[in-house]
Amino acid sequence: MSKNPPPAVTSFFTLGFLRLFLPVGLVLALLNSFYSVALVLVFLVITLEGARLWSRAGLRRLAERRELSCQRVFPEEETILKIQFDNNKLLPVLLGWEQSFGNGLECVSTGNASAEKTALEKTVIDSAGAEVFLGGRSCYTARLTLRPRARGYYQLPALRVTARDGLGLFYREELREDPCTLLVYPRLLELTELPLRPADIIGDREDKRHLLPDPTRTIGLRDYTPEIPSRLIHWKASAHQNKLMAKVLEPTANLRICLAFDVEPFLTPDPDRDGYEYALSYLASLVVWADQERIPCGLLANGRQSGLDRAVAIPVTRSKHRTVRALEALARLEYAPCGTLAELLEEEGAYLPWGTTLVLVGESQAVAFPPAVRKVVRYPLARPVRKEVENGDA
Repeated sequence: MSKNPPPAVTSFFTLGFLRLFLPVGLVLALLNSFYSVALVLVFLVITLEGARLWSRAGLRRLAERRELSCQRVFPEEETILKIQFDNNKLLPVLLGWEQSFGNGLECVSTGNASAEKTALEKTVIDSAGAEVFLGGRSCYTARLTLRPRARGYYQLPALRVTARDGLGLFYREELREDPCTLLVYPRLLELTELPLRPADIIGDREDKRHLLPDPTRTIGLRDYTPEIPSRLIHWKASAHQNKLMAKVLEPTANLRICLAFDVEPFLTPDPDRDGYEYALSYLASLVVWADQERIPCGLLANGRQSGLDRAVAIPVTRSKHRTVRALEALARLEYAPCGTLAELLEEEGAYLPWGTTLVLVGESQAVAFPPAVRKVVRYPLARPVRKEVENGDA
């Protein structure tokens, strides 16, 4: 509800007992042949009832639409909220609207000079609105510049719309629940800010072990020996050399990462929201880095997601939608657990590809890791890591 609602009484003529008295006075004036008084009363009755019916019909066939120029942003990035009203009737209306914002969102521009001056004084605009005269079969558009301050899943509150008659005597008010949501991703860290280097997670990128010989990559030939599988015999080269020759395949070792986040250590017994947000920034940075390096990466987190009410389980893939899904899941994570990480690993472990490196974030209790996990990297991130400046280095 608006902090500054329209007054309950806009004029003395809008009082109920006066509107009831006017017809009675009109009848008495006619019975006593006071025609001049009756004419004035007729004018007042027609004006007041016409204004009341005008305000009541003002919100009928009035359509509104809220759109965000970008529904997925990072903290401190700006997005434009467009609010459009369409008056689909011939009757004009004195339209008023007000949009409030929840915690974590601020309006930095309203397109109104007086409102922006107020914003400079208050630093943060917690609501924006205007009152305009909207003619018949016309439209009106307002643009607000929003800037989120923190990660999260934001659903804009209902839009309060009021309609007045041309005299401003009567008004009608409605709350329009047009859904409009904004996803704010966690802040990304520079690779130099990560306390754990990516190379420490996946090991040596130039792995020369014969883990998965690729049959499509032949790098040479050698004499065939009985321990070599017969499917590797190169028959054309063998006929040429008059002896059996075998293919030498290029060794490959595909890298796969699964990020596992345990939210419980950050919430119990003493909630650590700064550490929680820093952990999400760390995970988001690794997801983006894996996308840039074209490394298959998945995400598991036993936290409840806003609007979905379930844990995070994104499979280890190299899909182009993988990074977007992971960042959206991290943006939706609430300060509430959804089961335990051990249960989540047991449920999703069967879908992990063989040879996956598991990066465990959070001081999780002892859990049974799936057989497909080749390496486990524990990272008990409990609070933001701050760089200390030694004496004389500043």
